[in-house]
Amino acid sequence: NLFLSEKRPIFYCTDENYPMVFEDHKEKAEIISLGSKELHPKQIISDLQNRGYSRFLLEGGPTLNHAFFSENLVTRIHLTIVPFL
Repeated sequence: NLFLSEKRPIFYCTDENYPMVFEDHKEKAEIISLGSKELHPKQIISDLQNRGYSRFLLEGGPTLNHAFFSENLVTRIHLTIVPFL
């Protein structure tokens, strides 16, 4: 169960934004820079599989989602609609 796990979430980022992401989230998550200017979905999945994960939750905006969809890496969608007040 995602919410009962003692493991911290993993955040992937670029070398460029690593200092900001690390400073903002170091207490809550494991921060991993993949050493490039762009995040590559297959590289992220490979790293997660090397860590023993076989299922992943992708949370992001249109750029991140498009990157995974365009490489045909999405197998299931859970859509959440959040109203703005």
